Amino acid sequence: LQEEILLRESAERNLRKSLTEQKRASAELEQFAYITSHDLQAPLRNISGFSRLLAQRYKSKLDGDALEFLEFIEQGTRQMQTLINDLLALSRVGRTDSPFDKKPLGSTLEKARKALESEFERSGATLLAENLPEITADHSLLQQLFQNLVGNAIKFQPPGGKPVIEVYCDRRKDDWHITVIDNGIGIPADRMENIFAVFRRLHGPDEYEGTGIGLAICRKIVAYHGGQIWAENRSKGAEF
Repeated sequence: LQEEILLRESAERNLRKSLTEQKRASAELEQFAYITSHDLQAPLRNISGFSRLLAQRYKSKLDGDALEFLEFIEQGTRQMQTLINDLLALSRVGRTDSPFDKKPLGSTLEKARKALESEFERSGATLLAENLPEITADHSLLQQLFQNLVGNAIKFQPPGGKPVIEVYCDRRKDDWHITVIDNGIGIPADRMENIFAVFRRLHGPDEYEGTGIGLAICRKIVAYHGGQIWAENRSKGAEF
C-alpha cells in the first residue's frame, strides 16, 4: 500500500510538472506570436505605402509590366497583413481576462451577422436560428466564433450557391451543444481531422480567400470555454 501511495504521489508530481511546463510553453508561444506579428506591421505598412507612392508619382514613366509588378507587391502586403491580423487574433484569445456574462446567445449571433452584413448582401445568404438560450461566457469571443463559422459557410459555396445557415442549441446534461449547419461544399472525409489546425487550408488562395487560421481561432475559443468543437459532413459546418 505504501509503495502504491509513493507511486501515486510521484505520478501526481510528474503530472503537475508537465502541466506547468505546458502552460509556460503555451504562454511563451502566444507572446512570441503577438510580438512577432505586431513588429511585422510597421515594415509591411512601409512596403505598401511606398509601392503606392511609386505607382502614383511615376505612373507616366512606368510601363504596364512595372505597374503590374507594383500591384503584385500591394496584393502580397494585403495578404500578409490579413495573415498577421489573424495570428494576432489567435494569440489574443483568452488573454484579455474579459468577464463571463450571462447573455442571450441570439443577440451575440445577431451581432456576428451584422458584422458580416456585406457578405450577406453580396451572397443572398439566409441565417436561421432556433432555441438559443442565455449562456454564461465571454460573448465577445463567441461573436468572433460565430463570425468565423458563419463567414465560412458563406464563403465555401459552390458557384451560384445561395448560403443557408442554421444555428440551434440543445442541453446535454451540464453542457450546451451548439450546432451550425450550412449547405456549402463540405469537407473531404480524409481531411476532417486537420481542419482546426493552424494554416491547414483545403483549397488554394485562387479558389477561396483565407489564411487557414479561422478554424484554429474557433477551436481555441471553444477550448477557452472548456468545450470541444468538431465537424461532420452531413451538411454540417461545425458542432461544439
